[in-house]
Amino acid sequence: MRIEKNTVVSLNYELSDDKGEILEKTDTPISYLHGGYGGIFPLVEEALHEMEIGHSCSISMEPEDTFGEYDAELIRVEPRDSFPDNVEVGMHFEGGAEGSDDIIIYQVTEVADDTVIVDGNHPLQA
Repeated sequence: MRIEKNTVVSLNYELSDDKGEILEKTDTPISYLHGGYGGIFPLVEEALHEMEIGHSCSISMEPEDTFGEYDAELIRVEPRDSFPDNVEVGMHFEGGAEGSDDIIIYQVTEVADDTVIVDGNHPLQA
């Protein structure tokens, strides 16, 4: 069977940085619907297109192929009283610009007496 449009694809992957250090590895296969539906990075989908069961490949991707470049404007310092009492580093919150329907997931990176610093960049952004 070949991977073609409207095929459900299950795969294992290993993600490593430019030094070859493993950042993430699947324990169980992930699945997505092949065919440009946004279930996986387009460059990965392109590399898998028309492969057969059991094949493997290696793909190098640049930031623009994944989560984009790091954006310092996605770091926000917010008032501490805007968060629950139990807020701690590593927690995630949804947020966005006023008047926008775009939602960003922010991760808490620092908690102080009066402020909380959150980062809207993906953890794997360059």
